[in-house]
Amino acid sequence: MIETVFDVLFTTLLANCPVDTRNMVTHITKEDFGDYFEITISGPSKYGDYAEYVNEQQTVVKSGPNKGKFNYQWVEKTCQQVADLFGDVSYEIS
Repeated sequence: MIETVFDVLFTTLLANCPVDTRNMVTHITKEDFGDYFEITISGPSKYGDYAEYVNEQQTVVKSGPNKGKFNYQWVEKTCQQVADLFGDVSYEIS
């Protein structure tokens, strides 16, 4: 079941990822470490901590005045959405 939750979370993150330029969606990766799974969300290195910026930005952004509010905490919202779907699921965001 854990692998199913992991696959659904990974697919849902890809689906919910902000896609103005598709910079970030191509930088979402998953790894199976046996005892746990890890999903990494990043962005092109030339932008610094791009993924964190997009996830935490609340104000007006270049691509539109409401984009910051719409994208704010999209990772947390997606994780909670999948956890609610499966019930008793624990996850950690770091």
